[in-house]
Amino acid sequence: MWVTGTTHRAAVDPADLDDLLAAFDAVPLDRLRKRTSSKWATYPADVLPAWVAELDVPLSGPIRRALHEAVEAGDIGYAEPGDLPAALAEFAGPRLGWIVDPGHVHLVPDVMVGVAELLRVGTGPGDGVVINPPVYPPFAETIEEVGRSVVEVPLARTADGWELDLDGLAAAFRA
Repeated sequence: MWVTGTTHRAAVDPADLDDLLAAFDAVPLDRLRKRTSSKWATYPADVLPAWVAELDVPLSGPIRRALHEAVEAGDIGYAEPGDLPAALAEFAGPRLGWIVDPGHVHLVPDVMVGVAELLRVGTGPGDGVVINPPVYPPFAETIEEVGRSVVEVPLARTADGWELDLDGLAAAFRA
């Protein structure tokens, strides 16, 4: 799903982040290592995979129930947005402070297809698109696939760890 014409006006409630972190910490590593997804199957057990943004927390009850109902009903065909655009607008307003026009909500088959389409709409051929390595590898591939140029501004190593290189970002955006 991608959304155009969205205005962000408020931050996410920190309590929600605390709940998410608590759920993440409650999942034992040995259970995660039994998963068959690329994230957990690509590298040996001595590597903690952080190269892809895959959900490592249990599915929420409503999502789990909806998936079970769809499978039981054999409803596994091509998705239609249905009430999703209105539901997103209703959720995003009070929860995130976003103003979402449901007419600007579109389904995409995966995140990188959405990124590609946004790049096609928001940039022109040959434009530079800034990324901050290390990042999910398909970002650079997708940028090049849609005829844009990858502009890398790697994270900066500081005494406190890794941080965004704000001076590098400013220079990249000016260029």
